[in-house]
Amino acid sequence: MLGIIYKTTDITPLKPQYLHGHAMRKGKSEGVHDALEAVVCWLRVDGVRNLFINGDIIGWDYDFVHEFKKRIMDKCDVEYDHIVLSATHTHSGPVIKAYDKESLPDDEYVKEIISNTNININKKIKIKSFRQKRENAITEALNIIYKEHKDLYEIIKYYPIYELENKMLAIWDKLDNYSIDINSKNYDIDFGQDDKNFSQLICKVIGYAQKILDEDKEEELEISDLMKKLS
Repeated sequence: MLGIIYKTTDITPLKPQYLHGHAMRKGKSEGVHDALEAVVCWLRVDGVRNLFINGDIIGWDYDFVHEFKKRIMDKCDVEYDHIVLSATHTHSGPVIKAYDKESLPDDEYVKEIISNTNININKKIKIKSFRQKRENAITEALNIIYKEHKDLYEIIKYYPIYELENKMLAIWDKLDNYSIDINSKNYDIDFGQDDKNFSQLICKVIGYAQKILDEDKEEELEISDLMKKLS
């Protein structure tokens, strides 16, 4: 059984820092061009917890990693060897370990990085595939179109049902590739205009299908659900 939580945490310093990776630069940073982030992923595999952290840092040194893991172990139920740290190797991030006397790290910032990684696992969530249920949801959605939207049903009544279902599934998959929930209020989905109202039909069918599938999932998720929550 697989449980997962995935979160992005802002680790941008609140005050100027010495930057790691600029040998010719001696002064501190003078502003923020892009936020620095740490991606935290909890995986629970067959009851065993694993923590993966990737940060916008040039690299982690051994002492920091050792202290970091110890603190995480005190906060969360995870073993030392099941905590993995990686870095994006950015040359625009703060110094976290002193490599020369002129560019010292900010101890308060280092402590802040450690304190921002306490994330708990939701033990109920399960990740699985819903491919068959997606196909059934499309079929149910087309039945709703037949019963409640006769004008839209007229567009497709002579189309082979198998071919129509496959095309709707392909469009739905495409939306998932971009982590788009067609029923979300955060998006204004527009497939354009056409004389036969195919665009309206697509929105209705996939919208109904998504609702049907969501009602069937309860405490279960697809990978696409996870990505939509993060977008």
